Amino acid sequence: VSRITVRKAMDSLEKEGLVIRRRGARSAVAGKSGERTAPLVEGPIDNLLTRGLAASATNLDVRWDAPSPEVADALRMEKDERCLIVHRLRHHGASPFSYSRMFVAPSAAELLDTKNLGSEPILVLIERSGRMAALADQTISATLAQDPAASALKVPIGSALIQLRRAVFDKDGAPFLFQISLYRPDQYEYHMRLSRESASTRPQWRHT
Repeated sequence: VSRITVRKAMDSLEKEGLVIRRRGARSAVAGKSGERTAPLVEGPIDNLLTRGLAASATNLDVRWDAPSPEVADALRMEKDERCLIVHRLRHHGASPFSYSRMFVAPSAAELLDTKNLGSEPILVLIERSGRMAALADQTISATLAQDPAASALKVPIGSALIQLRRAVFDKDGAPFLFQISLYRPDQYEYHMRLSRESASTRPQWRHT
Protein backbone atom coordinates (compact mmCIF):
# COMPACT_ATOMS: atom_id res chain seq x y z
CA VAL A 1 0.00 0.00 0.00
CA SER A 2 1.06 3.63 -0.32
CA ARG A 3 2.75 5.52 2.50
CA ILE A 4 -0.20 7.88 2.89
CA THR A 5 -2.51 4.89 3.45
CA VAL A 6 -0.17 3.59 6.15
CA ARG A 7 -0.03 7.01 7.81
CA LYS A 8 -3.83 7.27 7.85
CA ALA A 9 -4.13 3.80 9.33
CA MET A 10 -1.56 4.61 12.03
CA ASP A 11 -3.40 7.86 12.82
CA SER A 12 -6.61 5.89 13.37
CA LEU A 13 -4.86 3.30 15.56
CA GLU A 14 -3.26 6.05 17.63
CA LYS A 15 -6.60 7.81 18.19
CA GLU A 16 -8.07 4.53 19.40
CA GLY A 17 -5.21 4.11 21.87
CA LEU A 18 -3.95 0.92 20.21
CA VAL A 19 -0.48 2.18 19.29
CA ILE A 20 1.96 4.68 20.74
CA ARG A 21 3.84 6.95 18.33
CA ARG A 22 6.72 9.13 19.52
CA ARG A 23 9.17 11.30 17.64
CA GLY A 24 12.59 9.78 17.22
CA ALA A 25 11.44 6.27 18.16
CA ARG A 26 9.59 3.39 16.54
CA SER A 27 5.84 3.06 16.94
CA ALA A 28 4.79 0.45 19.49
CA VAL A 29 1.68 -1.49 20.40
CA ALA A 30 -0.01 0.09 23.44
CA GLY A 31 0.18 -1.92 26.65
CA LYS A 32 -2.75 -3.99 27.80
CA SER A 33 -5.05 -2.73 30.56
CA GLY A 34 -3.20 -2.76 33.87
CA GLU A 35 0.26 -2.56 32.28
CA ARG A 36 2.35 0.56 32.57
CA THR A 37 2.57 2.31 29.21
CA ALA A 38 4.38 5.36 27.95
CA PRO A 39 2.86 8.74 28.84
CA LEU A 40 -0.52 9.35 27.25
CA VAL A 41 0.20 12.29 24.99
CA GLU A 42 2.70 15.03 24.28
CA GLY A 43 2.41 18.76 23.77
CA PRO A 44 -0.14 21.49 24.54
CA ILE A 45 -3.62 20.22 25.38
CA ASP A 46 -5.12 22.65 22.83
CA ASN A 47 -3.14 20.91 20.08
CA LEU A 48 -4.03 17.44 21.33
CA LEU A 49 -7.73 18.15 21.02
CA THR A 50 -7.35 19.02 17.34
CA ARG A 51 -5.92 15.51 16.87
CA GLY A 52 -8.94 13.90 18.53
CA LEU A 53 -7.17 13.08 21.81
CA ALA A 54 -8.06 13.88 25.41
CA ALA A 55 -11.52 15.13 24.40
CA SER A 56 -13.46 14.24 27.55
CA ALA A 57 -13.78 17.08 30.05
CA THR A 58 -15.86 18.00 33.07
CA ASN A 59 -16.34 21.58 34.22
CA LEU A 60 -16.18 21.26 38.00
CA ASP A 61 -16.81 24.91 38.76
CA VAL A 62 -17.78 27.93 36.64
CA ARG A 63 -18.24 31.27 38.37
CA TRP A 64 -17.50 34.98 38.40
CA ASP A 65 -15.31 35.98 41.32
CA ALA A 66 -12.62 38.38 42.49
CA PRO A 67 -9.18 37.21 41.31
CA SER A 68 -6.24 36.50 43.57
CA PRO A 69 -3.41 39.06 43.48
CA GLU A 70 -1.43 36.74 41.17
CA VAL A 71 -4.29 36.44 38.69
CA ALA A 72 -5.15 40.13 38.85
CA ASP A 73 -1.54 40.97 38.07
CA ALA A 74 -1.37 38.46 35.18
CA LEU A 75 -4.59 39.82 33.62
CA ARG A 76 -3.86 43.46 34.54
CA MET A 77 -7.19 43.79 36.31
CA GLU A 78 -8.40 46.54 38.62
CA LYS A 79 -9.06 45.78 42.29
CA ASP A 80 -12.84 45.98 41.99
CA GLU A 81 -13.10 43.79 38.85
CA ARG A 82 -14.20 40.17 38.74
CA CYS A 83 -13.07 37.53 36.26
CA LEU A 84 -14.56 34.29 35.01
CA ILE A 85 -13.08 31.26 36.80
CA VAL A 86 -13.36 27.77 35.34
CA HIS A 87 -12.11 24.60 37.05
CA ARG A 88 -11.89 21.74 34.57
CA LEU A 89 -10.92 18.06 34.77
CA ARG A 90 -9.85 16.20 31.63
CA HIS A 91 -9.90 12.45 31.05
CA HIS A 92 -8.54 10.05 28.50
CA GLY A 93 -10.87 7.07 28.69
CA ALA A 94 -11.54 6.48 32.38
CA SER A 95 -8.25 8.02 33.57
CA PRO A 96 -8.10 11.68 34.68
CA PHE A 97 -4.87 13.32 33.64
CA SER A 98 -5.23 17.12 33.95
CA TYR A 99 -6.82 19.53 36.41
CA SER A 100 -6.95 23.15 35.25
CA ARG A 101 -7.92 26.47 36.76
CA MET A 102 -8.61 29.06 34.06
CA PHE A 103 -9.14 32.75 34.63
CA VAL A 104 -10.70 34.82 31.86
CA ALA A 105 -10.52 38.62 31.78
CA PRO A 106 -13.95 40.34 31.80
CA SER A 107 -13.61 41.65 28.24
CA ALA A 108 -13.08 38.09 26.93
CA ALA A 109 -15.45 36.33 29.32
CA GLU A 110 -18.35 38.46 28.09
CA LEU A 111 -17.95 36.75 24.70
CA LEU A 112 -18.65 33.31 26.16
CA ASP A 113 -21.83 31.39 26.91
CA THR A 114 -20.82 30.49 30.46
CA LYS A 115 -23.75 28.10 30.89
CA ASN A 116 -22.67 25.96 27.91
CA LEU A 117 -18.88 25.87 27.85
CA GLY A 118 -18.70 22.21 26.87
CA SER A 119 -15.32 20.48 26.68
CA GLU A 120 -13.53 22.56 24.05
CA PRO A 121 -10.54 24.64 25.20
CA ILE A 122 -11.58 28.00 26.60
CA LEU A 123 -9.11 29.67 24.25
CA VAL A 124 -10.80 28.08 21.22
CA LEU A 125 -14.19 29.38 22.37
CA ILE A 126 -12.78 32.88 22.86
CA GLU A 127 -11.10 32.89 19.44
CA ARG A 128 -14.31 31.65 17.83
CA SER A 129 -15.97 34.78 19.23
CA GLY A 130 -13.41 37.04 17.57
CA ARG A 131 -10.69 37.61 20.20
CA MET A 132 -7.55 36.04 18.73
CA ALA A 133 -4.45 34.96 20.61
CA ALA A 134 -1.12 36.21 19.32
CA LEU A 135 1.40 34.98 21.90
CA ALA A 136 1.69 33.43 25.35
CA ASP A 137 4.09 33.38 28.27
CA GLN A 138 4.38 29.85 29.65
CA THR A 139 6.32 28.11 32.40
CA ILE A 140 6.50 24.40 33.23
CA SER A 141 7.59 23.16 36.63
CA ALA A 142 7.01 20.43 39.19
CA THR A 143 4.70 20.66 42.19
CA LEU A 144 3.08 18.46 44.83
CA ALA A 145 -0.56 17.41 44.66
CA GLN A 146 -2.96 19.01 47.13
CA ASP A 147 -6.74 18.86 47.33
CA PRO A 148 -8.94 19.46 45.41
CA ALA A 149 -6.57 18.58 42.54
CA ALA A 150 -5.29 15.40 44.24
CA SER A 151 -8.80 14.03 44.69
CA ALA A 152 -9.84 14.98 41.15
CA LEU A 153 -6.76 13.37 39.60
CA LYS A 154 -7.04 10.32 41.90
CA VAL A 155 -3.52 10.59 43.26
CA PRO A 156 -2.32 10.71 46.90
CA ILE A 157 -1.71 14.11 48.47
CA GLY A 158 1.97 14.94 48.07
CA SER A 159 2.32 13.13 44.73
CA ALA A 160 4.50 14.77 42.09
CA LEU A 161 2.62 16.62 39.34
CA ILE A 162 3.63 18.61 36.29
CA GLN A 163 2.50 22.25 36.55
CA LEU A 164 1.93 24.47 33.53
CA ARG A 165 1.21 28.19 33.90
CA ARG A 166 0.25 30.20 30.85
CA ALA A 167 -0.78 33.80 30.18
CA VAL A 168 -2.30 34.45 26.74
CA PHE A 169 -2.12 37.82 24.96
CA ASP A 170 -3.92 39.29 21.95
CA LYS A 171 -2.26 41.13 19.05
CA ASP A 172 -2.31 44.38 21.05
CA GLY A 173 -0.40 42.78 23.90
CA ALA A 174 -3.40 42.68 26.25
CA PRO A 175 -3.67 39.55 28.44
CA PHE A 176 -7.08 37.89 28.45
CA LEU A 177 -6.54 34.33 29.69
CA PHE A 178 -4.43 32.93 32.53
CA GLN A 179 -4.39 29.25 33.40
CA ILE A 180 -2.75 26.94 35.89
CA SER A 181 -2.89 23.29 34.83
CA LEU A 182 -1.72 20.22 36.75
CA TYR A 183 -0.90 16.93 35.00
CA ARG A 184 -0.23 13.39 36.15
CA PRO A 185 3.29 12.55 34.95
CA ASP A 186 2.32 8.93 34.28
CA GLN A 187 -0.31 10.14 31.80
CA TYR A 188 1.25 13.18 30.16
CA GLU A 189 4.57 14.60 29.03
CA TYR A 190 5.46 17.87 27.33
CA HIS A 191 7.62 17.43 24.24
CA MET A 192 9.61 20.25 22.62
CA ARG A 193 11.91 20.30 19.61
CA LEU A 194 14.92 22.62 19.79
CA SER A 195 17.17 23.97 17.05
CA ARG A 196 20.78 24.93 17.64
CA GLU A 197 21.73 28.43 16.48
CA SER A 198 25.49 28.43 16.10
CA ALA A 199 25.99 31.47 13.87
CA SER A 200 26.80 33.80 16.77
CA THR A 201 29.72 33.65 19.16
CA ARG A 202 27.31 32.30 21.79
CA PRO A 203 25.39 29.33 20.35
CA GLN A 204 21.91 28.90 21.86
CA TRP A 205 18.98 26.49 21.72
CA ARG A 206 15.74 27.84 20.24
CA HIS A 207 12.25 26.32 20.28
CA THR A 208 10.97 25.26 16.87
